[in-house]
Amino acid sequence: MSRAKTLLILFFCFLLTLPAVAGQIYYLTASGTVDNTMYRYISRGIAAAEEEGAEAVLVEIDTFGGLVDSAVNIRDAILESRVPVITFVKQRAWSAGALISLAGNRLVMAPGSSIGAAETRPNEEKYISAFRKEFQATAETRGKDPQIAAAMVDADISIPDIIEAGKLLTLTAKEAYELRIADAIAGTREAAAHAAGYQGKLIPVKKTLSDTVLGWITHPVISGFLLAMGFSGLVLEILTAGWGGFGSLGLISLGLFFAGHYYSGSASLNLIPMFAVGLVLLLLEFFVVPGFGLTGIGGIALILLSVFLAFNNFSAGLAAVSVALLVSVILILIGFKKLPKSRLWTKLSLGTSLSTEAGYVSRTTKADMVGKAGEAITALRPSGAALIEGERVDVVSEGGWIEPKTKIIVTKIEGPRIVVREYTEPVE
Repeated sequence: MSRAKTLLILFFCFLLTLPAVAGQIYYLTASGTVDNTMYRYISRGIAAAEEEGAEAVLVEIDTFGGLVDSAVNIRDAILESRVPVITFVKQRAWSAGALISLAGNRLVMAPGSSIGAAETRPNEEKYISAFRKEFQATAETRGKDPQIAAAMVDADISIPDIIEAGKLLTLTAKEAYELRIADAIAGTREAAAHAAGYQGKLIPVKKTLSDTVLGWITHPVISGFLLAMGFSGLVLEILTAGWGGFGSLGLISLGLFFAGHYYSGSASLNLIPMFAVGLVLLLLEFFVVPGFGLTGIGGIALILLSVFLAFNNFSAGLAAVSVALLVSVILILIGFKKLPKSRLWTKLSLGTSLSTEAGYVSRTTKADMVGKAGEAITALRPSGAALIEGERVDVVSEGGWIEPKTKIIVTKIEGPRIVVREYTEPVE
């Protein structure tokens, strides 16, 4: 054998002794509520890993659960991934988080972590059956026991020595490993990747600013707050003359609500025209159609339906709308009682120019107007404009609504407010 051939063979033998060049493992953190924002983030991370030719994707999970629709979408994204996905339960993977965990090519759990407790809301047979099948199908796809997976969802399932009927199954890391639900136990994401058979360098997939903002806006608590501010602002604007801060605040709040749910993928653009039509019908009921009838009922129904459908989840939608309506009623009552006596009310509700050409007259004091009679120029619902001794002024009725051209009398002055009632007896 020639010297050149000998050197070549030795060189190849040397290469074989070198460790394989490690690839990259993209890792994502799935913490908090499982929602459409999380789905956007995970699907984007998987797509980036596929495009860059990563060795694997590691999804670190710590969640009490969330939206079933979002969990199913994440599960599908993991199952369809062209890059192997490691699901790593850092602390807990309950409810929707358990389905995501089962979808990984390899499931690794940290010591002290748990998985299961996938109770549906509402807890009805239709939802239990659908969610149970998702768990079973996912477990079968990954070579795990589908009956154990199903017991995490359906309390009617009994498995000897594992779970008795009437209880949902939740497993510790050790129990999951012994039952071959988990493939390994590891304390860190690096150890989890190694336990799954990958040696690559972990590369974080960071959440974008839009992920963070959308996560806040679509959170059930923040969504309910935006709805409450929107409803309260519009109602208070309707009850005051002109257009001011309340209406603007209401529209901005509702705009943020719909924009957040649209860009997160839970709402479609069709809901915005539905809400707008409902709002127009409600305004017509207030300002054009006498009394309260089909126009108002239809407007309220369309508004509530558009808001409810934006959540794409029955329980979350019902809870947020209920809380928003309750908070709105409280805010409206407080605003109606307190704000007319404050300077803030004057700044926010003033929407017209008080010029002499428009019929306004300067008055240094309003105290002498008590007992004066006049006529309502606009409908008082309960605020509006009136003509008192030739002077056009903003007034507020004591109680119910007063129709235009109705005789009125000033009963008291409260700060900037001129309080009136319908004139029913001669002025003394």
